[in-house]
Amino acid sequence: MKNMRERILKLAIELYLQSGLRGISMRKIASRLGVSATAIYRHYENIQDLICRLIDEGFRIFGSYLFRALEGKTPQDRLMLSGKNYLDFALENPKYYELIFMSAEQIGFLKTYYSAETDISPTFQFLVDRVQECLKEGFLRKDDPIETAFYFWSVCHGLVSLYLFGWTKAQISMEEFKGIYERSLSRLIKGLSI
Repeated sequence: MKNMRERILKLAIELYLQSGLRGISMRKIASRLGVSATAIYRHYENIQDLICRLIDEGFRIFGSYLFRALEGKTPQDRLMLSGKNYLDFALENPKYYELIFMSAEQIGFLKTYYSAETDISPTFQFLVDRVQECLKEGFLRKDDPIETAFYFWSVCHGLVSLYLFGWTKAQISMEEFKGIYERSLSRLIKGLSI
């Protein structure tokens, strides 16, 4: 039973990565697996349930990139690495980036990722924690950590989105973009520091 659930999810992820959300349907998955559509509904209530699992997988992968920032030796290093790892995730997993950050279908599923106590997604909480580390050390000027984390995220997201969705690809190479991105993060962190 669990094996079939995993096979369904694996195929849904493959279909999504090939064709996006429009490439996924319960009927198509059933056909590819050689089972009836009814068999799929035994494991996933509906397509929205299956998409929630896809989003779970996207956030799991995204989180694995973010958590690499903990290898930084100082709070400043960890904050900078959070931004760099955000970029690495986006460039290495553009379809998942689109699914979890740019897809209209995803918006209705976001509540799945919020903690009951804070109403903040675990991946965003990770960034807030990096900002709080820097505030505690006195590296960043005193400000609301959530607001500062949103500002940091908006710069990362804005730059990545402009690049991934073609606004800058025609003008600059990926290597040039990585340089611009890293310099922008450095400027941002310097601007937030005391």
